[in-house]
Amino acid sequence: MVLSKYRDWLPRAPGSLGPNSIILRTSFSPIRVYLPEDAGCNVTARTSFGKINSELPLTVTGNLSADSLSGKIGTGDCELSLTNNNGNI
Repeated sequence: MVLSKYRDWLPRAPGSLGPNSIILRTSFSPIRVYLPEDAGCNVTARTSFGKINSELPLTVTGNLSADSLSGKIGTGDCELSLTNNNGNI
């Protein structure tokens, strides 16, 4: 798994995400999350003045609007919370 806020800062964690919670918050910078194709996460994403995009299949399970969504990727084993003020996710 690679979580990236800055292009040159890419911490890596091998293996499954498991039942972990991942919380990312930022302002004036994009949030990019790189997950393995078999990842499973419950996703909550919220931004102001930005867009939300997912390249992995995501099933909407709650709110969906131009600036927020609640959904599930795969099995939903981990919690992934993304909040951005003035930036894309």
